[in-house]
Amino acid sequence: MSEDNNNLPLSELQLKAIEWIKRKSLNKGCEVCGQNHWIVPTEVVAPINMKDGFLQIGGGNSYAHFLSICGNCGNTKFFNAVISGIIEPTKKGGEQDGK
Repeated sequence: MSEDNNNLPLSELQLKAIEWIKRKSLNKGCEVCGQNHWIVPTEVVAPINMKDGFLQIGGGNSYAHFLSICGNCGNTKFFNAVISGIIEPTKKGGEQDGK
């Protein structure tokens, strides 16, 4: 797991994600190229949903993920950010649970 982030300080999200990956023993070599240089971006992403072959933009559910990207070949893994505990779930309307 790359923790150097080009000598920039890691964000709280990156630190949580790296710790979660280590706890789950997912810090292994890439199954595509075999390298073990993973990058965790600073952003949480939400892939665009599709329904019946069409993109759903502005509608439907959204699922937050954090990424782990192979720094050698670009193989990208998506992990659910709520299930992993990296971020807290939000209620309808954008409010966070437990706040």
